[in-house]
Amino acid sequence: MAPAWPRILLAFGLIFAAALQASWSTLDRYFISDDFAYVGRFYHLSLREWPALFVNDWSGGIWGSTLPELRPFAALTFLVDAHFWGANPLGYHLTNLVLDAGCASLVGLIVWRLHGAPLWLGCAAGILFAWHPAHAEPVAWITGRVDMLGTLAYLVGFFSAGRFMQTSGRPLWLATAWLACFVGCFSKEFCLTLPITLLLWVLVFRPLTSSVRFRQIAVLFGGLILVAAIFLLCRRIAFGPSGGGVAVLNLLGGEYAERQVDYLRWYLPPFYDFGRDFRPQLVALATPLVGGSLLVVLAALGLWRWRKPASNRWRALTFYGLAWYAVATLPLAVATYFSPRHLYLATAGLCIGVCLWLSTLAARRWWAYGIVAVATLFCVNRFNHAVAPWRHAAKLSERVSVEIVRTLPGLRPGEVLLLDVPEVYAGVWMWSWSTPFALQPPFMSSIANAVLTRPANYYAPQFWAQQPALGAMSDASGAVLISADDRGVVTPRRIEQSRLQPAATRLQLAAATNPDLAWKTFLRDLTSP
Repeated sequence: MAPAWPRILLAFGLIFAAALQASWSTLDRYFISDDFAYVGRFYHLSLREWPALFVNDWSGGIWGSTLPELRPFAALTFLVDAHFWGANPLGYHLTNLVLDAGCASLVGLIVWRLHGAPLWLGCAAGILFAWHPAHAEPVAWITGRVDMLGTLAYLVGFFSAGRFMQTSGRPLWLATAWLACFVGCFSKEFCLTLPITLLLWVLVFRPLTSSVRFRQIAVLFGGLILVAAIFLLCRRIAFGPSGGGVAVLNLLGGEYAERQVDYLRWYLPPFYDFGRDFRPQLVALATPLVGGSLLVVLAALGLWRWRKPASNRWRALTFYGLAWYAVATLPLAVATYFSPRHLYLATAGLCIGVCLWLSTLAARRWWAYGIVAVATLFCVNRFNHAVAPWRHAAKLSERVSVEIVRTLPGLRPGEVLLLDVPEVYAGVWMWSWSTPFALQPPFMSSIANAVLTRPANYYAPQFWAQQPALGAMSDASGAVLISADDRGVVTPRRIEQSRLQPAATRLQLAAATNPDLAWKTFLRDLTSP
């Protein structure tokens, strides 16, 4: 018997409430790091210029070089937010909340509607997803929404394709799957793996798709492959022949294995502390084995042969927990950096698989209730621990911005504004690559005086020694230094010309060879007794 609408609304209301509770402490937090660059860029970009982003780098070269990233739909969310909210971070965080809640709801839908599990388990899957500790970064960091948007499109495409194959080929589901894949590929590149995941799902859960004909499956996958081809063509137009294809995957490299250890620690929250304490040993173990992660995908091809009812208990967990993870993290085999938010898509499969496994415990329902309750409480605790540094960094970012605005009217003609602000605070990015964007509209009025910041906070640290502000130090009549320490205390200090000039001369001589050391020596010269 299908659940009544009040129960359905209650279940998905609980999922939204979980996503809201996860985001609540970050809604009033300020911009950090890349936020300043992308919010500022799309604040000044008109909607008429948006279509060009399908064949152009979405960053527009703001980092001093071209990024091989086509993300027009991610850009569109910034454009809409900028139109309605300007420089108010609340609106941008609300968009992240909506994306997060949408992804959590789709996780619940896949468990409930695609696999026929009880509604309460679909609700549990969505809540577990909303509270997964690896989501702290995309929830708290506005620019982290690219992973949310890509995952939302991925899950919509996966669910729609599954429903298409379960409903004897309804055209609406087919069109939705194609459209979602299109939006996903032009939001973040990992959506190119959607056809692989769907193919494995068809093979593993063949009884669920028994009503669909081969021709209908061919039409579905033909459209998805065409979408991928369109995306790769646009990349070729945007970045030339070298940008038209997919980067070479390096599954056997030690760096990839080392990142996988870190990813698995976040992917499986109970093992986070264990992985941290035994990381060298785990890296040594993972290095020769990580290249075999694709064998999990190949092994999944044979799971559809399982016929015994007991095997169903592990079929979903093996596919969604292992094969889904292998495919979702496959793009991470290219040269990239580590970030827990890269697991946003992978954790969707984990939450689905766990709850589908629990659905097989029909005779032990109270065991399932207990497992869900314990897992939820654990995830809540770990999520709050993971999101706290992001909240603290955003709060300090706001204090620094407020102090700059308060200081500007008191600057004398010819004085230089010096900003000694941490690029990383509480273990997360705060003002890295933020200037000069954070000092321009829409965040604050244009500053007439020269401004000099830490090298790591400059939008292109490699060009820090070449910026005009460094040359302006020679003729400066003085300076005002705004510092933020490790405790989060922001302090302004006026520096007279007699003290500034000797230190500035030494800074200019050493800046090109070792910018970081030159900056530290410069500050020590200014602040020492």
